[in-house]
Amino acid sequence: MKTISVALSFLFLTVTVNGFTQTLFTGHWKVKEKNHVGGPEYSNALQEEMMIDIVKDSLIVSSISTGGNGENIRSRISYSLNGSQSVNTSVTSKRKHVRSCLMSADKSMITLTTIFYMPGNENEVDFTRVEIWKMEKGQLLINKKSIETNNDTWEVKGVFERL
Repeated sequence: MKTISVALSFLFLTVTVNGFTQTLFTGHWKVKEKNHVGGPEYSNALQEEMMIDIVKDSLIVSSISTGGNGENIRSRISYSLNGSQSVNTSVTSKRKHVRSCLMSADKSMITLTTIFYMPGNENEVDFTRVEIWKMEKGQLLINKKSIETNNDTWEVKGVFERL
């Protein structure tokens, strides 16, 4: 009986730890500081606020960014956590994009990659955005880089606080 109790305690601890690490990133986040690293500077390079959720095998990011005219732009993006890529074409821009998400083995870091293709040409890459998310001292650190094919590459870092 004692062996069963110890085994159940270990199983519960394992499930709790795995569930906890998956939820490190979830919640409502607001940008605390932005640091321009290089290249052209864009006001909408980082989101102002994000609501991050993990549902089954998906990372769902609902965000508010500043648009070119200063207006709030709302978006909702879902990433697969099972390693598969999602391929979509924007109705408005006619731009194909391929998204992928990779969570580190210890679930302490997420890498989001989106490849954008030229409008109307799904074979020519226009730019690739890579975001690396890390948790540090209860804050979400994001390093975002846009690797441009036809323009200057840019990079920005941000610190987000949980609301």
